[in-house]
Amino acid sequence: PDFREMVLAEDREDLLAAGRLSRSTGSPYDCEFRITATDGTRRWVAARGEAIRGADGQIERLVGSTLDITRQKHAELEVRNLNATLEDRVRRRTADLENANRLLGQAKLEAEAANVAKSAFLANMSHEIRTPMNGIIGMGELLSATGLNTEQREFLDLIRQSADAL
Repeated sequence: PDFREMVLAEDREDLLAAGRLSRSTGSPYDCEFRITATDGTRRWVAARGEAIRGADGQIERLVGSTLDITRQKHAELEVRNLNATLEDRVRRRTADLENANRLLGQAKLEAEAANVAKSAFLANMSHEIRTPMNGIIGMGELLSATGLNTEQREFLDLIRQSADAL
């Protein structure tokens, strides 16, 4: 088959335009396009060449070469797909990290509020325990100045030790 017929219809105009530009300007052409090979497979081809002019300055022919770049194009596609996948993974991971930071901030505020509540509770409980304890210790001192038998003095010593421990 004619090589031009092998070129996919959607790429044919770009190839012809490159040839026309080379003929009109005399500059080399360089283009990439897809073909349907004789075995029916789709292949990517890179074509490079230039117009050859005769002694009269007229273009006699186009000469050049073609190279099968199918593997390169597939590798490029794979890299693009991997980049897209990676970008998506980075976006998801960034969103996950932002959410984790938000939750961490909330947990920090809750922990700080709990710490304030604990401190207030402990200060209040300390006061609530200390005030009656001072009364118990004071009454124990007054009781020790009275006439107590040995058993009563032992009980009073136990009360004093317990109060001192608290």
